[in-house]
Amino acid sequence: MKNTKVLLLAFIAVIFLTTSCKEDESDRYGIRVKVVNEADVAVPNADVEVFAPVENTLLSYTGVTDINGYAIFEYNNAAAAVVRAVKGPNGGNIWVGCNEKTLKAGVQVEIVVVIRQRPDTTIECDI
Repeated sequence: MKNTKVLLLAFIAVIFLTTSCKEDESDRYGIRVKVVNEADVAVPNADVEVFAPVENTLLSYTGVTDINGYAIFEYNNAAAAVVRAVKGPNGGNIWVGCNEKTLKAGVQVEIVVVIRQRPDTTIECDI
């Protein structure tokens, strides 16, 4: 009888620990940035910045695209995200692109950014 109580308590403890520590997937706001050039070819090693166009925000991430032109981020609140991607300078040339999208709970939103060559080194977004 004593062994049964110990096993029952151990079982309850395991159930409690494995279920109470899981995060709710619906509270996550995934951001998948794809950077391409004007010919729709993926751009690896582009610098990516994700931010909210408001002051005092926590949505502020930086990263670099992988070989397939992707950079993945995750946020924990609803927001309108602005993405800026920059490649270069390379021989005096710089490529810049921007896009924006509203994040959705429990969904990984894909934001495609098309980078274009700039005649100067300005990296500002006109969004």
